[in-house]
Amino acid sequence: MDYKTQAIFLSDDDIYFRPADLEFAFQMWRLYGRKQLTGGMARCTSLAPDGTWKYTFCENKSSYNMIITNLAFSHVAILDAYNSDDPIAIEMRRYVDEQFNCEDIALNFIAAHVSGSGPLLVRGRQQYVDISPSVGISKDPRHMAKRHACVNHFVKTMGCMPLIEVEGRIEHGIKHNVWYTTFKDRLWG
Repeated sequence: MDYKTQAIFLSDDDIYFRPADLEFAFQMWRLYGRKQLTGGMARCTSLAPDGTWKYTFCENKSSYNMIITNLAFSHVAILDAYNSDDPIAIEMRRYVDEQFNCEDIALNFIAAHVSGSGPLLVRGRQQYVDISPSVGISKDPRHMAKRHACVNHFVKTMGCMPLIEVEGRIEHGIKHNVWYTTFKDRLWG
């Protein structure tokens, strides 16, 4: 495919990021995140006592190692690697198609493998809007078990855990839910 840009915006139809925050996220990708997935929603993996990997929402953690692709920017090279003829990429895509799930986790594995970098979390000035329906893949009670299985399958496929823990994030200005705001924010917030 002949791309006109290096940046590819990945988004689900049920997530709305305000235009100013979307532009900010794109500019942060341009300045700091070209080698990694850059976006607004972080996720984590952790090693369980039994030696298996768990997919989590990063509860009680200041670090993360994935950005889910329902709101993310990627360099075209990461998508090219994901869609390549490399046996690892082929197996990951096969598993994603079979499970009808986890393309975002697979892309994070490929991104970390290709770049040697962790992802970059960029938060907007305002919270993104999630208008996901009450039914769907992520509402299935078995969803988290499927996500755990995906992580473990991808670790086995790659022969290692390539995801890199990151603590830093970039935030767009002063948040609307903090007690201090500028006069401008009070007028046009």
